[in-house]
Amino acid sequence: MAFIKKASLPQVANDGPENSLAEDLSKLSDENADTRRHAVHDLAAFPEAVQPLCDRLALEQDVAVRTTILTALIKIGVPQAVECLIPYLGSENVALRNDVIVALQQMQQLALPLVEKLLENPDTDIRIFAINILAGIHDLHVPALLMHVIEHDSHINVWSAAIEAIAEIGTPEMVPAIQASLQRFDTVYARFAVQFAVQRING
Repeated sequence: MAFIKKASLPQVANDGPENSLAEDLSKLSDENADTRRHAVHDLAAFPEAVQPLCDRLALEQDVAVRTTILTALIKIGVPQAVECLIPYLGSENVALRNDVIVALQQMQQLALPLVEKLLENPDTDIRIFAINILAGIHDLHVPALLMHVIEHDSHINVWSAAIEAIAEIGTPEMVPAIQASLQRFDTVYARFAVQFAVQRING
């Protein structure tokens, strides 16, 4: 599975809402995409709008509106915004799922506790997505979380995602544990992945 690089969503302007919360919520289902987008822009000023905005993601077909919703949730910046986005990691809509991964990356430490819990999810894809998100979060705990995956996760695809991520942020003292993990995944691909990571870490 391809590693999802960190990207950026557009920033929401800081000017205040033009309408009331109720007025803007009523426009989320308007037939006109521009009307919906302007309503979402205004709703970024209302923490109470988190759940309606998240619910709208499941229905929204317009890419610009969807991006504005995610950007608004980032701006609101409350734990509920993270909680309501997590289920979208299981979406069959690849574009939406990837946009949610980017949004959670940009939430940084706010997203970290819930993303950490995903590393124990029974679904291997969800664990991989969690690693993708962690790779974009700048926090001192991230390398240790990735190393835990490398040392303990039993699925080679999850392990390889963590190896790829640690190659970007790992330190030389991690190298012995990275190399030792090959005892569980001693394949040509695994050996190549470890060799690449070690070379990247050691410079």
